[in-house]
Amino acid sequence: MRAFAFLATSAHACTLIAVGSKATIDGSAIVAHTNDGMPSPNDLRLVRVPAMNHSNTSQRSVYNYLVRRGNPRLVTAERGPGYMPRNGTDQAFSIPTGYIPQVPTTYAYWDHDFGMQNEVQLSIGESTCAAKTVGYPVDVPNGRNLFDIDELSKIALERCDTAVCAVKTMGALAEEFGFYGEYSKDPLVPAYAGSAEALIIADKYQNVWIFHILTGAHNSGAIWAAQRLGDDQFTIVPNTFVIRTLNLTDSANYLASPN
Repeated sequence: MRAFAFLATSAHACTLIAVGSKATIDGSAIVAHTNDGMPSPNDLRLVRVPAMNHSNTSQRSVYNYLVRRGNPRLVTAERGPGYMPRNGTDQAFSIPTGYIPQVPTTYAYWDHDFGMQNEVQLSIGESTCAAKTVGYPVDVPNGRNLFDIDELSKIALERCDTAVCAVKTMGALAEEFGFYGEYSKDPLVPAYAGSAEALIIADKYQNVWIFHILTGAHNSGAIWAAQRLGDDQFTIVPNTFVIRTLNLTDSANYLASPN
């Protein structure tokens, strides 16, 4: 078993808690997350994106959610009825920032600002962090990066049933297409305090992984690291990176980008 807890509040700071399966009474691995979002008004809907089959030539749209800002967070025909224009409105469809090759089959999942949990019990929680680099999306002047943490988490749930798969998938896409923090703000006055992200990913096999990511040098690419949480351990991610050491010779417990 795996458990996921979610709390939406009005503050502007997200906190993650994760507990290994041997540290809980019933043997469940737990991911809990307070999602303290902005801007206002927030789209608080929990939307189910259905499982889908795709043609060999399909492209997967990638969106910048801060372009629309507020409610609704996304309007598209590509992710099931929950994101179609609402009845009686003239909502315009969201315009993708870019595209990547699609895979033949994608899992159903529950979606909020970020991807939360898919049909095979892969779960994700998020916490924004500080970094010494900053990045911007390709749809703003001098932006060079395609992915924010929202879309990376959604793609992980679409394509993966294990935490390791999620870590490797998100890391590879960020390396290839670039990562930017949603709260990096104005390139002339960058906000380093919100330019990076942390995720915790848990799967039905009782694996829990901590994932940290920031933009690479010169507003381009990505640097990421991940650590498996011990089965008898718990962790808290209070808007700051918590991985302190990496042993990259131990790939069962540590993973990272080449840089």
